[in-house]
Amino acid sequence: MNMRYLLLIISMNLYSMNLLAQETYLDQSKEPLFHQITEAYENALYGRAIDLANDYIAQGRQLNQDHTPTSETQVNIISRISAVHLERDGASLELENYALSINPDHLTDKAFFVLGDYFYNGKEYDSAIHYFDQVNELQLTDRQYTEATFKQAYSYFVTKDFNAAENKLLQIKDIRDIYYYPANYYYGMTKYYKRDYDDAIKSYERVSSSSQYKAHIPYYIAQIYFAQDKMTELVSYGEKAIVKPETKKIKEIRLLLGQAYFQQANYSKALPHLKYYEKNTEKLTNDEFYQLGFTQYQLGQYADAKDNFKELTNLNDKQGQLVNYYLADCYVKTNDFNSARTAFKKVSQMPFEVSMQEEALFNYGKLSAELGHDREAINTLIKVEEISPHYEASKPIINDILVNTEDYSNAINIIEGIPTLTPELKVTYQVITLKKGLQLYNENDKGAAKAMFEKSMAIDVNRVSSARAQFWLATLLHEQNEFTPSLQAYQKYFDLSNGLSMPTASSEFIAHYNQGYNYLQQDDYGQAEYHFKNAIVGINSNRERIKDEYITTRVLTDALVRAGDCAFTANKYDDALSYYGQAIDRKQPGYDYSLYQKALIEGLSGRPYEKIITLEEILEDFPESEFVDDALFQLGDVYLSIGNTDSASSIFTDLIETHYGRSPLVNAAFLKKGLISYNKGDLSEALKFYKRIFVNNPAPKELQAALLAIEEIYIVDLKKGDDYFAFLDSIPEYKITDFEKDSLSYVIAENQFSNSNFEGAVDGFTSYLNKFATGTHKLDAHYIRGESLSILNRYGAANADYEAVIKEGFSNYYESALRKAAIINYNHIQDFKQSYKFYDILSTVSQSPEITYEAQLGALRSAFRIQKDDAVLTYGTQVYGSPYNTNNEKLSARYYVAKVSYKKGMKDQALIAFDEVGRNATNNQGAESRYMTSKIFYDNNEMELAEVAINSANEKNSAYANWVAKGLLLLSDIYIKNGDIFNARAATEAVVENFSSDKDLLSEANQKLNKIKTLEKNQSRIKTKSNSDQLELDTTGTNRND
Repeated sequence: MNMRYLLLIISMNLYSMNLLAQETYLDQSKEPLFHQITEAYENALYGRAIDLANDYIAQGRQLNQDHTPTSETQVNIISRISAVHLERDGASLELENYALSINPDHLTDKAFFVLGDYFYNGKEYDSAIHYFDQVNELQLTDRQYTEATFKQAYSYFVTKDFNAAENKLLQIKDIRDIYYYPANYYYGMTKYYKRDYDDAIKSYERVSSSSQYKAHIPYYIAQIYFAQDKMTELVSYGEKAIVKPETKKIKEIRLLLGQAYFQQANYSKALPHLKYYEKNTEKLTNDEFYQLGFTQYQLGQYADAKDNFKELTNLNDKQGQLVNYYLADCYVKTNDFNSARTAFKKVSQMPFEVSMQEEALFNYGKLSAELGHDREAINTLIKVEEISPHYEASKPIINDILVNTEDYSNAINIIEGIPTLTPELKVTYQVITLKKGLQLYNENDKGAAKAMFEKSMAIDVNRVSSARAQFWLATLLHEQNEFTPSLQAYQKYFDLSNGLSMPTASSEFIAHYNQGYNYLQQDDYGQAEYHFKNAIVGINSNRERIKDEYITTRVLTDALVRAGDCAFTANKYDDALSYYGQAIDRKQPGYDYSLYQKALIEGLSGRPYEKIITLEEILEDFPESEFVDDALFQLGDVYLSIGNTDSASSIFTDLIETHYGRSPLVNAAFLKKGLISYNKGDLSEALKFYKRIFVNNPAPKELQAALLAIEEIYIVDLKKGDDYFAFLDSIPEYKITDFEKDSLSYVIAENQFSNSNFEGAVDGFTSYLNKFATGTHKLDAHYIRGESLSILNRYGAANADYEAVIKEGFSNYYESALRKAAIINYNHIQDFKQSYKFYDILSTVSQSPEITYEAQLGALRSAFRIQKDDAVLTYGTQVYGSPYNTNNEKLSARYYVAKVSYKKGMKDQALIAFDEVGRNATNNQGAESRYMTSKIFYDNNEMELAEVAINSANEKNSAYANWVAKGLLLLSDIYIKNGDIFNARAATEAVVENFSSDKDLLSEANQKLNKIKTLEKNQSRIKTKSNSDQLELDTTGTNRND
C-alpha cells in the first residue's frame, strides 16, 4: 500500500476518533448505531458507513426524535467524507458546501482539513492548496497545524511556486515533530531551485541524520557542486557517495560525475559513469547523448559512439552538424561507407560551420562515386569550387567515374564538352562509346547502335576496343540482312583481333560462326563450311575459359549441323556424316534433324538398309519430331526402292492417318498409294486414293498429277470416258471449260501482283473471288490478295484474307497464312487473343524450326499480354531452350516466366529467372529484374541478401530512373526492417529530392517519409521538455537508483 495513502487513512481515522472523544453529550439511545458508523468508517468500510449514517438519520425521523445537533452533524460529516473516499461524483463539492452551511461550526475546519488532505494524497495539488487555505488554523491542534502547513507547502513546491513553499516551510521548519525533517528537506530543495545554495546545504545538513532523507542528500550536494562549476569537489564528493550502500539516486550522481570528468577531458573516467546512466535511463537529453557519444568517439569506441550519435542526427543546428560529422567518421572507421555517405550528406546540407560543410560535400561525392552512385557523385563533385581545398582531389575522382560509369550518355556528354582530350580520356571515350553502342544494341535501337560503334572505331586508340566495335558492327549488319557489308566487316575484325585476347561474346570463334551464316546467305557453301569449322575448332579449344554454356552447347552444336549442311550440299557425304555424327553424339535439342540428314545421305550413298535403321530411330526416339512426316515418307520411298511395296504401302497409310491436315506430304502419300494400287492392278483402289487429293486443298502440281492418273485409268485402262467426264462433273470447280475461265481470270489478277500494281491486284482477285467463290485458285486468290493488302498497309482486310485461307484447313498456304495473321494481329490490330491463337497453331504445324521458334516467341509475347499464365510458362520454357533465340529473346523469355512465377506465388522459380535476367540484360526488363530479385529476398525476410541485391541494382539501373527510385523505396523498407531508421530516412528523402517528376512515386515516398518520422518519434530516446506545471519527484526511497 502506498505510504502516503496509509498515512491518509491513519490521519483521518485518528481525527474521526478525536471528533467522538470531544462530544460527550450524545443521544445515548443512538449510541450503538453511532458507534457502528464510526467503526465502519475507521475500518475504511465507507459504503457501510454511508448506509448506517442514512439509517441513523432516518431512524431518528421515524421516531420523531431529534438528535443532538453535534451528533447529526458528525454523522453527516462522516457520510460525506466517506463519499469523497469512494470518489462519488460531486462528493468533494457536497462536503465543501455542507461544511460552509454549518460554518462557523468547528467541524467546518475539520472538513476542509480532510478535503485538503484527500486531494494532497491524490496529487491534485491545486485543490489541496485551495482547501488548506479554507482551514482556520486556530481550530487545529499543533500537530494538525504542522501537518496542514507542510502539505500545503509541499503542494506549492510541486507546482513550482517556490516562494510560497518557502514561506510556508519557514513557519514549521524549526518545530520538532514528525514533519521536522520533511520540512527542512524541502526547504533545502526550495533554496536549491532558487539557487540559494548555501542555505540549501544548511538545510541538508539539518536532515543528514534522518534515515528517510540522508540517502538523498548526496545527489543534491553533488548537483550544487556541478551548478557552482566545482568539478574537483564534485568528483571527490561523488566518488565517495556512490560507494555508500545507503546513497540514493546513484545513476544521477554518476551522470554528474561523468559530466564532470567530460568537462575535464578525462574521457576514460567519464565513460563508465555516462554508460551506467544511459543503461539505466529510458530517455536522455541531447547533451547527455552527445557527451556519451563523443566520449566513446575519443576513446576509439566507434561502434558504440555511432549508436548514441544516431539519436541526434535530425537536430538542425550546430550540434546536429557536429554530431553528423562525428557519426560519418564513425561509419568510415567501421567500414560502413553507405551510412557514412548518408551522414556526410546531412553535414553538407547544414551551413553552421562552412569548412565542415565543404569537407562533407567532398566526402559525400567521393563516397557516392565509390559506391556506384555516379550521377549523384558527379553532380556533387562539380559543386566543389576551385578555391576549395578539396578541388584538386575531386578531379581524378570525376575522371574515374567517367571510366567506370554505366551512365554512358551522361559520360559521353561530359567528355564531348572537354575541348582537348588527354590520351587517357581518349581511351575512356572509345570504351564508353563502345559500351553505349552495346546498350543501344540490346535495346534494339540498331540505327543508334551502329552510329555509336562507328564513333568508337573512329577514335582507334585501343586495338581491343576497336576490334570489339568492329565485331558488333558486323553482327548488327548481319542482323539487318546486309550480308555483304557484314562479311566485309567481319574480315576487318579478323585483321584487328589477330593475336589479341578477346572477350567471349566478341571472340574470333563467334565471329567465324556468324561469318558462316553470311556465306550461307550468299550460297557460298565452301566458305561457309570453312568458317563453321573454325568456329567449331575455336570453341573446342577455348572450352575451359568459356563461361557461357549456351556457346559450348547450342552454338557449337549448330555450327556442327550447319557445317554438315554445307558439306551435304557440296556432295561431300563423308564430311557431312562426320559433322552430323558429332552433333548427334552431343544430343542437344534438335538433333533429330541431324539424324534425318544422316538418313538422306545413307540413301544417296546407296545404303538403303542403313537409311531404314536411321529413319526408324527417328520414329521411335522422336515421335513428336517435326521430321516424323518426312521420315515416314522417306521410309516408304526406300521400301519402294527395294521392292517391299507392302511395307511401303503401310508406311504411307501411317503418314496419311497421323498427319492428315498437318503435313504437306499427305497428298504426295496419296499419289504413292494410288501408284502402288495401280501397279498391283487394283484400279478401283487407285482411283480412290487419287480422288481423295481433290478434297485436301491440293497444290496445282498435285492436282495435275492426280488428274492425269485418273484420266489414264478411266480412258486408257478402263476405256470409260463417260465415267471420267462424270467424275469431272462431280467437282464443279474443275469443269474443263470453267477451269480455263477460272485460270484466265486468276492469271490476270496474278499479273497485276507480279507487276507490283497492288491496288489492281486487289481489284482483280476480288473480281475473281466474286465470280469463282469455290474456284480452283480460291486459296491462291485469298492469300495473294492478303499479301497485296498488307503491302498497302490495309491490315484489317489483309487479316480477313489470311483467316479465309486458315479456315480452309491445311494447304500450301496454311502455315504462311497463320504466320501473317499472327503478325498482323499482334503488331497492327493488337488483338492479342487472336495473335496467340494463330501463333499457338503455327507452333504445332510448322515444318521449319526457325518458324516454329518464331511462333513460340510470338505465342509467348501474346500470352503475356492476355495474362494466359500457363501458356507463358510453357512457351517461355520453349523459347528459352530454343537454339534459334537471340540473347535478348532468351532473357526476355526468362523475364516473362519470372513475372508469371512471381504472380503465381512460385517465388523460388521467379528468383532464379529474375536473377538471370538481371545479371545479363541491360534493358528495362533487366532493370526491373534486378529490382525484383531484391524484392523477393525482402518478401522472404532475407534482409542481408535483399540489401546487397538492391544496392547492386541501383548501381546498375542508373539509366532507368523509375527503377532507381523504386529501388530506393525498397531499400528504405529493408533498412526499416533492420531497425536502421537513419538510412531508411536518407533513402526515402533521396526519392523526394531527386524524383519529383513521378507524382505517384513522390506520393509514395512522402507517405513513407511520414511513417519514418513517426517511427523516429516513437523510438527516440531523447527526453522532451515537460509541459507540466508540476515537478516530477520521487522521494519514496524504495530504490537505490532513485
